[in-house]
Amino acid sequence: MCPMNTIKLIRFRWLLPAVYLAAVLVQILGMVASAGHTPHALDFIFYVLGWPSYVVDLVVPRAGTRHPLVNLGLFLVIGLLTYSILGFLIDIAIREYRHRRMT
Repeated sequence: MCPMNTIKLIRFRWLLPAVYLAAVLVQILGMVASAGHTPHALDFIFYVLGWPSYVVDLVVPRAGTRHPLVNLGLFLVIGLLTYSILGFLIDIAIREYRHRRMT
């Protein structure tokens, strides 16, 4: 038997939002460091971070505000909630899989 409980080690409900926040910080720091022009090596992060704005625009046209920082905060919260829910569902699926495997 393993001395550490692996159920306590992996918590996707915290891991996925943390990775999302790290990607946001890398994107913002890359833009600040390169005077507003994101380096080509960081272009993929835009698509990871930009999807909440497209979803909100598809569901509720003209949602958001005219202030870019408020929009950034709104879409950041939507992304964090989505990745938290996704991580929670992954945790439930792993727990059910382990429970079925043990019985």
